[in-house]
Amino acid sequence: MLRKKTRADNWTMKWKPGQRTADAMAVAGIAILAFAVRILNISKTYYMGAYNTPNIDGMYHLRIVELFYHGFIHSPLKDSYLAFPTGGTIYWPLGFDFFLAGLGWPVFHFTGDMHLTAEFLAWCIPVLGALSPVIIYFVLKRLAQHRITAVAGALFAALNWQLARVGLLGTIDHHVMGNLFFALFVLLIVAQAQEKSPRTNRILGIVTGAALWFFTAGVILALMLGAVYVVQTLLEQDKTIIDRWEQTFKWGFATALVVVLGYGNIWANPFSTVYLSGFHLAVFGAGWLAPVLLSWFKRHRIGNRMGIVILVLVALAGIFIVFLLSPDAAGIFLKQDPNAMVVKESQSLFAFYKPSQFLFLPILLAAPFLLLFIVSRTTIENRKGHIVSNALLVLFVATSIM
Repeated sequence: MLRKKTRADNWTMKWKPGQRTADAMAVAGIAILAFAVRILNISKTYYMGAYNTPNIDGMYHLRIVELFYHGFIHSPLKDSYLAFPTGGTIYWPLGFDFFLAGLGWPVFHFTGDMHLTAEFLAWCIPVLGALSPVIIYFVLKRLAQHRITAVAGALFAALNWQLARVGLLGTIDHHVMGNLFFALFVLLIVAQAQEKSPRTNRILGIVTGAALWFFTAGVILALMLGAVYVVQTLLEQDKTIIDRWEQTFKWGFATALVVVLGYGNIWANPFSTVYLSGFHLAVFGAGWLAPVLLSWFKRHRIGNRMGIVILVLVALAGIFIVFLLSPDAAGIFLKQDPNAMVVKESQSLFAFYKPSQFLFLPILLAAPFLLLFIVSRTTIENRKGHIVSNALLVLFVATSIM
């Protein structure tokens, strides 16, 4: 008797050895195109034949990297160059700077030339920028009915200027890592929904927890993680889902705790980073505690779905109370001034520059519903392909990832 093909069988079919060459060619083409788009500003970067850092933020990050090379492995609390001559408070996490320092260390170690190191790092940025469309290809490859859909969506991502502008040659800024983490986050969300592997859930937790070290809007990924957890628990009839997500939040909390403790002397001058770090840890802590509460609900004959609804309502009430008692905390998430780090630092992730003050977070948290809808549709449909489904996939890339 013929056995009905399962989701695992379909995924295995996608990775037959004979298809690896096609995958390699697709990835190479996407990466080359994305890299080419990101070096279009080469004439401005090499002005009069000499390398010039084209943005002020890049000069700031390079100076922090140079401090690392001379033994100062922390950021100053106040930097006179940020708002010369009065100076400005430092509240950016240092993950991106440590990453740059690691990339450029061999060049600086053997040459001792910081200008040459800066030029080397300038070329690393478009390489990092080109990785996001490559990851998008693998996201779509898991979801699409045909490889051509994945290639088309990834090429669209490679050409998208909103995604490319933060990965331009010499544009040394942490936004390129934000886009990379966001794309990787989406890939892991899709993978854990399809594979139901505890290992994938652990990696998802680690990546989400570490995101805050690289860009302050990493807390958004924690919020989306919580939204995905709620949606999956409500929609899926899977007995392992609670245990798998417990691994996600446990590893995410441990990683986020290491990141927050690693801020060091930044706690001496509380700013938006303190609020964001607290919220980041709170999301993971709540997710880690959720299985315990759901087990307690079961003893009182309350199922997982109703239990999740109760927990969500309690969480929303808690957030409302915190925002009511602390307008500064609310401003960080909702306003569009320089201190509103969530809105300000997330603009490179989306295809618009100034999201609405009141619609930003609701629209963002709706993304998991769209993502899981697409995952469910591609699971139950056959592999012949559907125009509507493929169009939804490309639309998802254009709106949710960029």
